Amino acid sequence: MVKKNYGDPSDNKDFITQFRGAAVAISSVASDEKIALLGDIQSFLKDLRILATCCYI
Repeated sequence: MVKKNYGDPSDNKDFITQFRGAAVAISSVASDEKIALLGDIQSFLKDLRILATCCYI
């Protein structure tokens, strides 16, 4: 019989608490300039790859 892992039952938080924690994490990541720059670079390279693919067809 396979035992499923449902996490730690003592860490049972309601939805609002989980949502607030996620919002804090997202806002702290969004305010970090280095992470924003990495996101911009990733987006640029993805667009560049798409453009290169379109031109060689």
